[in-house]
Amino acid sequence: MTVANASAGPSNNTLLQALRDHTHQLHRMLDERVADRSIVTHDGYVRFLTMHARVLPTVETWLASTQEFQSIPDSDNRKRSAELARDFQLLNVPMPAPRNMSFLNETASVAGICYVLEGSRLGGAYLATLIGRDGASHPVNFLSQGRDLPLWRSFLDWLSTREQSRKSIDRATYAAEAMFDEYLAALD
Repeated sequence: MTVANASAGPSNNTLLQALRDHTHQLHRMLDERVADRSIVTHDGYVRFLTMHARVLPTVETWLASTQEFQSIPDSDNRKRSAELARDFQLLNVPMPAPRNMSFLNETASVAGICYVLEGSRLGGAYLATLIGRDGASHPVNFLSQGRDLPLWRSFLDWLSTREQSRKSIDRATYAAEAMFDEYLAALD
């Protein structure tokens, strides 16, 4: 789920910097836990997809119900649950039950949640390349979704227009941390 910092976005974006600072350790911890099993193996890949299936569909359903998410450019093209379900079907593995995402409520931050999801998309593109390079035959619809669109760039542009108040930043960082915590718990 590594996020590429090369196209990191505007350096004057206090919100973006706070999200990076507050989630760096959790992000590293998640990357390390995912790497416990090679994603090029069948079991490692199913484990990785299962982690996402326990979190993503519920989160995307909640996001789609918010006006703020609809304000992100290409919001409909950002959803990946259908591709995730398709990969499970192609693997002939049932989708797992979703986790209870109790932090999703009227005070949850779309900016913080989407920061994690969009970073995951960047990591997914890298993982799809890794899988292809190693000759694994896993379906990569989920990992490749949106690959040809400038979704990270347009997300960063949108993020720079969000309110930069302490309260908004605190909400966003809390939501991003909660997302990483859910992903970590989904690996158990």
